[in-house]
Amino acid sequence: MMKYIDHDKGTHFVYNQVVAVVAYLLLILFQIPNPVLVAIAFGLAVGVSVELYQYKTKTGVPDVWDWVWGGAGVLVPFIPITAQGFLV
Repeated sequence: MMKYIDHDKGTHFVYNQVVAVVAYLLLILFQIPNPVLVAIAFGLAVGVSVELYQYKTKTGVPDVWDWVWGGAGVLVPFIPITAQGFLV
């Protein structure tokens, strides 16, 4: 088991989480339907876009695991919101 998350993976986790939460708050502000699903899709799209940008421009090291950690960061903040919908 990993004792620590690699710095790059942790960065993708946190930044994609912030992107998804900000998107969610903006979607709520403008009363867009299904804000959780749209925010998750947007966060995942941003993660893929970053990896594709790194691949095309050779400015970073594109890695599938970066996207996986970023995707986990997108999903984590919406677990309580989704669970609340099942509990009510």
